[in-house]
Amino acid sequence: CNALTQLSAINRETPIMLCVQSGGGAVDAMTAIVDTMRTLPTPIITVNYSAASAAVPIVAAGTRGMRYAMPSSELGLHSNGAGIGGIQDQRALKSINGDFASVRRKYVGYLTKFTGKDAKFFRPYIHDSEVTWFGPEAAVEIGLVDAVLGDGGFGALMDRVMPQPQARAGGDAAAIEEMFRR
Repeated sequence: CNALTQLSAINRETPIMLCVQSGGGAVDAMTAIVDTMRTLPTPIITVNYSAASAAVPIVAAGTRGMRYAMPSSELGLHSNGAGIGGIQDQRALKSINGDFASVRRKYVGYLTKFTGKDAKFFRPYIHDSEVTWFGPEAAVEIGLVDAVLGDGGFGALMDRVMPQPQARAGGDAAAIEEMFRR
């Protein structure tokens, strides 16, 4: 979240690219990332390599028209405690008032908000611990991403995010480099 905020502060017009390859994680971490993404004034490009569980809303939370999938990527939806597991159980449960149904509503709420589909659409995919995997074209069809990157597509995205320093409008290449050295 901090890196997103710092990048936005450096240049609000240049999109931030967030590449996601994650099997999921804690719901409170997912909500922090999604809330940060949605409240920044900077466009957020998301690129899915392979995301499941709590990582799926992060991919879908990118700026509409700027959510991409790599050609061999997958997105996996499931319930399985709605992303609560391992040593995070107690902290995650406290952060959502101890209610699994509340976590599921939040998860499905993000999916419906970012795809335009209603909650009933997602019920078959989050009913148990089995993961339902969607390839990149299916992810586009249901609205989790906007397009599949083709040959050379990633390079074109990089040109949008990191134009030549002399062409950067209002950005500071030295400030960006310094941030990544810390």
